[in-house]
Amino acid sequence: MSDEQQKSVVNIVQSQLLTPYGLRTLDPSSSNYKPKYTGPQQQRDEAYHQGTVWPYLIGPFVESYLKVHKFSNESKKQAAEFILPLLQHLNEDGCLGTVAEIFDADAPHEPKGCFAQAWSVAELIRAYLLINT
Repeated sequence: MSDEQQKSVVNIVQSQLLTPYGLRTLDPSSSNYKPKYTGPQQQRDEAYHQGTVWPYLIGPFVESYLKVHKFSNESKKQAAEFILPLLQHLNEDGCLGTVAEIFDADAPHEPKGCFAQAWSVAELIRAYLLINT
């Protein structure tokens, strides 16, 4: 895949899937999009991979974003903005020192699922280190 193709993919992910708490699992314009992880089991199961935000995906996204922007200082500043809400969640919301498993796809992006998810924390730390090294 060419550099331009890679950049195009990252741009689409940024514009359609990126939220303050990670990446949505489906574009909101899709007819199958489920904005809330709520309700009975079947409704939650349908939402799980059809819109729900997964915080652990912030790590691969930040790495890709930095790569296509050549790890420039400007791209690191922008990436720091991407992870700021998750850092605040880690330090101020819910179970302090951890990150929720998932979030609703639409604002206000309520945390859902497991309140303490190791891979969400790990990928946030990895993103932070990519930005700050």
